Amino acid sequence: SINAAKVASEINRSRAWIFSYFQNLESKNTKPDPESVERRYKKSYRDRARIGEWIQEDSGRWIRVR
Repeated sequence: SINAAKVASEINRSRAWIFSYFQNLESKNTKPDPESVERRYKKSYRDRARIGEWIQEDSGRWIRVR
């Protein structure tokens, strides 16, 4: 069986790398802002979510896309 905590940890590590990557791209032109990068990444993910998928709102609440 798959350990959910291990899967979540791997996903979170991947997300952290993505945030870092985009932050580094932005820092070439502006002062790095990790929170801004994270907010934009999450918004782009929510914007692309399909019906039936679960997404996390800015408040931290999980909802299913309808």
